Amino acid sequence: MPNIFDGINKLSDNELIEQIALLETINMYNLSKPIAQKAIKKAVNIINFLGNKIGKDPNIKEPEVKEIWILLEEKTNELKEYTREELNERLKEILIEKSKNKSDEPSEDEISVKVIEEAAKLYKINDNLTPAKKADLTYLNYSKKNDENEEKHLKGENIQEVEYVIVGEENNQYLEFEEENEFKKVIEEDKISILNSMKNLDKDMLAKIVWIAVKSYGKLFTPKNEDMPSFVNGEEKEAIIKNDEAFRSLKDNLLKTENEVKKCINDIEKNENDLNKENKNLNSKIKIIKNSEKDIIDLENLKKSLEEEKKLKCEKLQIFEEQRKNLNLEELNLLMEEYEKVKLEVFDITNEINNIIHEITYKNELRNNTLEEINEKEELLKKLSIEKEKLAKEKEKLQEIFLSKKEEANQIESEKRCEIFSRWKDTFDRFIIEDTDIENIVDFSIDELIEIEKCLYELHFTHDPEALSIGLVKEGREKYDYFEAVSDKGFNFEVWYKVLENKKIHIISIHC
Repeated sequence: MPNIFDGINKLSDNELIEQIALLETINMYNLSKPIAQKAIKKAVNIINFLGNKIGKDPNIKEPEVKEIWILLEEKTNELKEYTREELNERLKEILIEKSKNKSDEPSEDEISVKVIEEAAKLYKINDNLTPAKKADLTYLNYSKKNDENEEKHLKGENIQEVEYVIVGEENNQYLEFEEENEFKKVIEEDKISILNSMKNLDKDMLAKIVWIAVKSYGKLFTPKNEDMPSFVNGEEKEAIIKNDEAFRSLKDNLLKTENEVKKCINDIEKNENDLNKENKNLNSKIKIIKNSEKDIIDLENLKKSLEEEKKLKCEKLQIFEEQRKNLNLEELNLLMEEYEKVKLEVFDITNEINNIIHEITYKNELRNNTLEEINEKEELLKKLSIEKEKLAKEKEKLQEIFLSKKEEANQIESEKRCEIFSRWKDTFDRFIIEDTDIENIVDFSIDELIEIEKCLYELHFTHDPEALSIGLVKEGREKYDYFEAVSDKGFNFEVWYKVLENKKIHIISIHC
């Protein structure tokens, strides 16, 4: 992009001297000094007058009052002794000072960017705009605010007229104070309103420099749409817009199909999890059936064994009944002890048999209920298996559609990408763009692409591309310069780049 020096270099020596004289002379100190000097001079006159009245001559010297235009004239005469090269260096020095540039040995581009940034603040211009756009808006704002149509052409202006335009920008009333009030404002620090009225003085003067630079350059700094490699108009643009809409529709469908494939895969995964879960449950139920049947068999055998034992015990009790009829009292007592013991054993065996019967009943109910659950699980597993087959077929079908659309989209992207970079190759020969760089370039509309190209144009044709950087951004182990940009329609993006040793510029990516 052009910088302010591209315009300033077209000025004559006298025009350049005028601007340097203004920049070096017009400051708050020089503007306020005559006011203070006048007030002090008046005070000295009063003191000398009163001294003479009482017969004492204080003999206080009156300060010499130099008006701002006298200082300007002196500065102009001084600068006329300088060569053009010396004037250029003098201008750079004062611009660095006025723009508060803290860089060590800044390039002309760095000085230009900083001057433009400071001047743009005067009109509250969007900070995300590129320097060229800021310069143009500063030029237009300055022209409008100062009613350029009624001003004389820059070459016809004299120093005092230029000084009036600059100094009067914020408040053209500040030199019209009464001397008494001026004196009070000078000596009372808490009432210095002059400082407030001139707080934007430097920015105003820098805006004037930007205005002169753009005007002398002969055209706006921002490149025209027509100069961009991708610029088209009329039917050709309408065809591109139509193709872009079709491509976006294809990408939308591709994304939709991709999401459907992902959903199908998730459904298959869920189905497989359900199948595994239900198979585990089924195996657990089958195990319960096997254990229940085994327990029932064991319990039946135990019950049978106890019933036989009970039978023998009962027979023994009958024998006792028969025996006691023929026994004496002592023998009967012994017999009854044995009888009661066997009778208690029969009671215990009977209780145990009853418990076993209850346990067998429970095991049978458990087996029957589990059999019903197994039937339900088998039905569910059949449904899940059918669903699995259905999902697998659906996934296969969707993947075929996705791959087909993906192939079509890749083909269009490849062609579109090649077309764009082919056009860029002719215009941006300093750029290096690798296959993996700016992968999203195909997603921008033709209007957005033009805005991107205008910023790249500015970067490409800047002698010092790092001057456009607003900082470093880190990606992995690499660090890249970047700058932000915004179009008139509110399209925001960032350009990441790296300046190589051979002065080539590696364009890394464009982020929205």
